[in-house]
Amino acid sequence: MAADLIFIGGEIITLNDKEPVVEALAIKANTIVAAGREDDVLQLRNATTKLVDLKGQALMPGFIAAHTHPFLTTSLRYFTDISPRTHSTSQQVFATMRESVGRLDPAKSEWAVFYGYDECLVQDLPALDAGFIDINVSATVPVLIISVDVDNAWFNRRALAEAGVAVGNVPSLGPGREFVVDKDGQPTGHLRNPAMYYIMQTARLSLTDEAKKDLYREHFREYARSGFTTVVDLGSNDKDTIKLGLEVAHEDGCPVRLARYVVPLLADANVAPSMPDPSRDRVWIAGVKFWADGDAQSGTMALNEEYLDTDFVKRLGFPPHHRGRLTYTSDALREMMEPFHRNGWQISTHANGDRCVSQVLDTYRALLAELPRPDHRYRMEHVGLITHEQLGTAAEMGVTPSFLVDLIYYYGKSLCEDLIGPERGKRLAPLSSAQSFGHKFSIHEDSPLFPLTHEPFRSIATAVSRKTKLEDGGKVLGSEYRISAEHALKACTINAAWQIFCERSLGTLEVGKVADMVVLSHNPLTVPCECIELIKVQATYMNGQEFRFV
Repeated sequence: MAADLIFIGGEIITLNDKEPVVEALAIKANTIVAAGREDDVLQLRNATTKLVDLKGQALMPGFIAAHTHPFLTTSLRYFTDISPRTHSTSQQVFATMRESVGRLDPAKSEWAVFYGYDECLVQDLPALDAGFIDINVSATVPVLIISVDVDNAWFNRRALAEAGVAVGNVPSLGPGREFVVDKDGQPTGHLRNPAMYYIMQTARLSLTDEAKKDLYREHFREYARSGFTTVVDLGSNDKDTIKLGLEVAHEDGCPVRLARYVVPLLADANVAPSMPDPSRDRVWIAGVKFWADGDAQSGTMALNEEYLDTDFVKRLGFPPHHRGRLTYTSDALREMMEPFHRNGWQISTHANGDRCVSQVLDTYRALLAELPRPDHRYRMEHVGLITHEQLGTAAEMGVTPSFLVDLIYYYGKSLCEDLIGPERGKRLAPLSSAQSFGHKFSIHEDSPLFPLTHEPFRSIATAVSRKTKLEDGGKVLGSEYRISAEHALKACTINAAWQIFCERSLGTLEVGKVADMVVLSHNPLTVPCECIELIKVQATYMNGQEFRFV
């Protein structure tokens, strides 16, 4: 048997504990057929074999985006960006909004929609309501402003009128989603936890479907340029947006595969998805996703202890002694999960605060006591303030966490000083604690949460250093929770593959596995920690097909 491709001349990192580094690797069709000494692997070479000289670069398994939102993130790109990625002051944010509004014709009822309002990272941003937006952005054009975490949105009065929202006519959008009203029942313009399907159906946009699909094509290429070969979508609720994205994901030129956790609204609990085969499947349903709380920045992370009593917390409008909120009662959460558990679905739940983690673990425990399921791999997402004891309980139950480590880098300073305090802040994403219990945890970015771009090396470097960004002093939060670069890489590859039941096909470079790989400028296991984020992706291979970006 002759190989189609043989890689030599570089550092080939397999992340296979039995043989972590090899001299050469061979591919036939979409499968790895040899990995080992160069002389041995070259025995598979013939006249048609392509020999790839890595020229000292590194080859490793393709990254798996363990928790991201490609449908939601792409749909937000329909809108004007006002995020901290492009704006650092309130003046810049409002200048962009006024300029964008000035290009619209009020007579056409086109909406001006903005994404990325972030009061944590741009701290001179004011609190919003319909009247404020009328005065400071526009009263004649419908204006909608969406927060960076998509947990809040604000309408001006024209947008409220266009949406038909008024006293006595406030739509019900489901648990946790509500238009805020004043004491007289008048909508303030604030929508908590907005449903994207509602926004997409309400805001009038001029983009064609083909233009939207082009945004998807570019977004999937961005994942690949960042080194990802598998993207795991953790929930979207806009059917039209999903439809367009899936059409692009099935195109031959799409450089990533897509595993989906669907929202209960769009899932038939009675029909469990089949186990995936990445050697054959490009797109599949992996499980179902629930949201049990929110995040610290919006005051919706459900905490055991109160938020800090700071001027910043008061400006955000949190009530006194605020501890966040649970999306559902425990009985309601169990009732919604029960049919999915009974019919064999993998369940994933957003659970950020320690109070929420307790609720989710209790719910999982009750479901498993009623109907035990071996190797269920139920997930908890973000788990920002999960405790050491809760990690032990999760390990005993077979529940697996996925950590949003970049919360430390981007929001660590604000969380410690303004929201939850330094003691809780230093134990954000306690990776080494999870490791001590034998968890096969993953780490993730949670796009579209800032940044809108994809930076796996940023997450890896943060897992190793636990430093906030340099502009915030590069302070180390909880050095005792650091992990090694090797374990951080595994959290983006083989562990993430295991969490989606694909560890037999993805996540390491071993004979028999699918040829999903990334070529890197440098070896992340040997460069200094401060240089990890400077590593460049040279190319990716998905199913053995090359995608080159340099």
